[in-house]
Amino acid sequence: RLRAAAAWVRMMFAIVPLPVGARADDQHGLGHEIAHTANQFAGPYQVPDANFGWSARDACYCYGSFVLEDDEALVITHRPPSCRFWNLVVWNQFMATYGDPQDSAARSSLNNHSAVPNSDGSVTVVLSNQITAHPNSLTTLGYPRGNLAFRWFLADEVPGRPEVQLVKLPDAPSSVT
Repeated sequence: RLRAAAAWVRMMFAIVPLPVGARADDQHGLGHEIAHTANQFAGPYQVPDANFGWSARDACYCYGSFVLEDDEALVITHRPPSCRFWNLVVWNQFMATYGDPQDSAARSSLNNHSAVPNSDGSVTVVLSNQITAHPNSLTTLGYPRGNLAFRWFLADEVPGRPEVQLVKLPDAPSSVT
C-alpha cells in the first residue's frame, strides 16, 4: 500500500500543474496527457482499469486548453451522450476554477442541469474573458490561458470530440440554435 501511495503522489506531481497550449514534451496516450494545442480538445476517452489518480471508472473525460485575446471567444459545441451527469469546467493550470462560484459574473462551469441545449440536442458554450449574452456563457475572468475539462458519468457511449471555433467576441453566438 505504501508503494502504491508513493506512486500516486509521484504521478500527481508529474502532471500538476497542467500545461496549456502547444506541447513539446514526450507523447502520452491517455487523458489530459494526450498531445494537443490550445483552443481544441483531445479525444474523449473511457477510463480504463488503470489511470490517473483522480479518475472515476464510470466516467468519460475530455481535456483541452485555451489561449484567448481580450477580443476573442471560443465557441464549443458538443453532443452529450445519454448519461447520468456531465459538466464542463474552466480550470487554471492547478485544476482550480476561477472566481467566486456564487457570483454569476464569474461562471466557470456548467452541467446537464444548468446548460440550455440547442434544438437538435447539442450544447453550445461560449467561453470568453467575460460573461456574454449567451445562456451557456462561461468566463475566464480575464485570464488569457487555462484548461478545459469535460466529464460524463455513466455514459451509454464515449462522446464525440467537442467542436471548437475561435471567433472574435462580436461574432460569438448570443443565443441557442
